Amino acid sequence: MNRSLYEETWPIFTYGYVNEQIEDAVETQYVDWSIAESPDADYLDTMIRQITDQAYWGPTDEVARAHVAENATVCCGVSIIFMFSREHCNRKI
Repeated sequence: MNRSLYEETWPIFTYGYVNEQIEDAVETQYVDWSIAESPDADYLDTMIRQITDQAYWGPTDEVARAHVAENATVCCGVSIIFMFSREHCNRKI
């Protein structure tokens, strides 16, 4: 996926919530700046990271915050919410 296709495609996954601030934030978070200027740069991994964060991480964080707000599990007057995260690194170490 080249950069122009990436730039054309990713706003589709924001459900219409796109403005200059959001565009800057998304690019800052997801674009690999070491290859950004290369005309042969592949943005497929960038797109995958962005979409999976939106589909899984964002909603998970929102649900955890909602449970805290509702005092879902209370022990000794304190909300206890556990949220586990695991990241997969596919490069050789």
